[in-house]
Amino acid sequence: MAEYSGLTKTSSALPRLSSKRTYSLMRAEAPSESVPYYSYCLRLRRLVLIFVNPLYFMRYRNWLAQDDTLSELLELINRQLTEKGLKVEKASAAVVDATIIQTAGSKQRQAIEVDEEGQISGQTTPSKDKDARWIKKNGLYKLGYKQHTRTDAEGYTEKLHITPANAHECKHLPPLLEGLPKGTTVYADKGYDSAENRQHLKEHQLQDGIMRKACRNRPLTETQTKRNRYLSKTRYVVEQSFGTLHRKFRYARAAYFGLIKVSAQSHLKAMCLNLLKAANRLSAPASA
Repeated sequence: MAEYSGLTKTSSALPRLSSKRTYSLMRAEAPSESVPYYSYCLRLRRLVLIFVNPLYFMRYRNWLAQDDTLSELLELINRQLTEKGLKVEKASAAVVDATIIQTAGSKQRQAIEVDEEGQISGQTTPSKDKDARWIKKNGLYKLGYKQHTRTDAEGYTEKLHITPANAHECKHLPPLLEGLPKGTTVYADKGYDSAENRQHLKEHQLQDGIMRKACRNRPLTETQTKRNRYLSKTRYVVEQSFGTLHRKFRYARAAYFGLIKVSAQSHLKAMCLNLLKAANRLSAPASA
């Protein structure tokens, strides 16, 4: 067994290299009189080509994606950032939202018809991604997944999970709130507004920061409208994180097919995003 900071995996699941071959390649001594420079470079190049083989990384990624290892790695990175003073240990707020990640398949060129749940109801080209689903967003139909995310008040991603794109946000709030300390204010848009979610917050002693949505024949009161306007000013941090994911990390579209692999990619992107935020904080000039 190989254990690292509470993360446990069986080493037998990892792809293996021939021990004799690896040993012979590792003997690439530094250039010297007995080892010409070109010979050293050749051995080093062969070694690099083996260990950066795409197949090796693909198997390793799939191995990590088998269970909650990537979620634990995300928590571990956040814990280390907290220990270094780059992340608030117990933030007073949690911000929840979701973003669409389009499937890795080619863009849909044919007109489609979908029902209210986002399922295809008309003839269209079948997708190679069997887990992806259709959704209408800003007047456009998109095939892919929905990333449900919780960040702290600074925008650090703390928890996420992936569903098909047609999954409604309202039903996926409780899993995102696991581990939150009592008294934390949970900010979310009106897509998460439901009696069940408000009751969940009350039972777990969490403060309600969910925006209210109008119902049929029951518009929002002036007080509710002002409250929504106030709450919307706090939610920008998660939208800012999504914007960075889409632009800087080019994650508007997944690189893989399937729910498990897309979830793995989302967790890896979240780790990179948090590390980038920490690096930016380190490089920021100290306040006078």
